[in-house]
Amino acid sequence: MNKKSIAFIGFDLETLELLESNETYNIKGYFDFEKASYDDINYLGDDSQFENISSEIDEVVMTMDSSVLREKLYQIYKDKITSYVFHKSSNISKRADIGAGSVIQANTLVSTYSKIGLGCFINHNACIHHESTIGDFSIVAPSAVVLGRVEIGKKCYIGAGSIIKENVKIGSNVIIGAGSVVVNDIEDNSTVVGNPAKRYLL
Repeated sequence: MNKKSIAFIGFDLETLELLESNETYNIKGYFDFEKASYDDINYLGDDSQFENISSEIDEVVMTMDSSVLREKLYQIYKDKITSYVFHKSSNISKRADIGAGSVIQANTLVSTYSKIGLGCFINHNACIHHESTIGDFSIVAPSAVVLGRVEIGKKCYIGAGSIIKENVKIGSNVIIGAGSVVVNDIEDNSTVVGNPAKRYLL
């Protein structure tokens, strides 16, 4: 079996272990603005070095947990962005639709007819239930639960351990605080926290 040569954009040990769990990848190393203090993986230089060895790399995967950065880097590297990567312990329905550049971490559930957009990051132990939609470049933090038929817009951050009730609609650029319980629709550009979640005003 010919392995795909893959590189990271940004450094992340958990994504390294995700790729190591999948025998179809040959991990070349990572690009970042500086070398990490770990020696688990080759440092390939900063972004400016990418063109020098891009011919040796089949695909790249984005590791950062910033929606803005994920969108920006997706546009820069879109010709090499991986279709999507997932940990072997994740449970992804064959009827789910996963966008290019997305990362599905360990012990996650992506259920029937759910749709994950471009460049999303679904973290450890998160659950995306049936017929839910996660917009492009959104991030779902560890142990967050998105119940059935939820609609989440683009570039949202769903905090760790939060719960979103079924049939709720969430706009784009929304931040949901850790541990929040969302029972009502949320407008674009909002930050909500608490149980039940309410808009947080600075």
